[in-house]
Amino acid sequence: EDIINAMPSTLNIAKAGGLEIDRAADISSNILSAFKIPASELGKVADSLVATFTRTNTDMEMLGQTMKYVAPVAQSLGMSLEESLAMTGLLGNIGIQSDQAGTALRKIEQRLAAPPAGAKKALDKLGIKTKDEKGNLRNMAVIFQELFERTKEMGSADRTKYLTAISGLEASAAMSEFTSGDFYDKYVGLLSEIEEAHKRGEAAFVAGTMSDNLLGDIEQLSSGWSRFRQIVFQTNSKGLRETTQWLTKIMSNINAFTKENPEIVRNLSYVAGAVMGITAALGLAKLAWGA
Repeated sequence: EDIINAMPSTLNIAKAGGLEIDRAADISSNILSAFKIPASELGKVADSLVATFTRTNTDMEMLGQTMKYVAPVAQSLGMSLEESLAMTGLLGNIGIQSDQAGTALRKIEQRLAAPPAGAKKALDKLGIKTKDEKGNLRNMAVIFQELFERTKEMGSADRTKYLTAISGLEASAAMSEFTSGDFYDKYVGLLSEIEEAHKRGEAAFVAGTMSDNLLGDIEQLSSGWSRFRQIVFQTNSKGLRETTQWLTKIMSNINAFTKENPEIVRNLSYVAGAVMGITAALGLAKLAWGA
């Protein structure tokens, strides 16, 4: 029942993202499971995904690869899918995509939630708390904005030293983007677009737009023809099976005859070759006469 209910949204993801339907189903189901989102909300998830890759330098495959790394950690820390997608999209805009974006964002999340010694020392010096009174990770975008405010007056080398100590070397490029001066405004704007996507029916709209052309009409015709063939096959299955079995029996007899009578077969092949040669010669003669 869940699969049947999810089919329209899965088809929309596949068409909007230019994917085969099995790949679209695989990516979306992985994201649902990782964020512990019920299958009944796939429509909302589809809209969020499509809103992200149509507004940023990412695609559905990239988002799937990034979420493979980010989703389990983000969910455990209380981050929503939409928040994760907004950060992923902004990383994609500067060329940090797929696995690279996933590993960088995951590492930053983990180091902010449980800072190692060097990261804790840097955060303490900057006077930034990463947890609230209940021990939960604070909103990451707000933490990034605070990091920008506390480091914007520093020299470039000193600023890089602090940010790298907090994020780790491998995620330092992503941290540099997250703590840039215009990141927070871009993040808030993109997050709002992603969160509002379900109200607009983003996935269905994009899928419909992409199929509203000749190619879409041809695909519809092809689907209709495929369905017709299925119906014909189902209706005439018994007769088609009998015909196929009869032809198979004939072919078996021919094969047996060929094996038992190689001389006859060889002579027949000579005759066939001669007939083909004569036909070709007559055809050339006719062409010459016409010329």
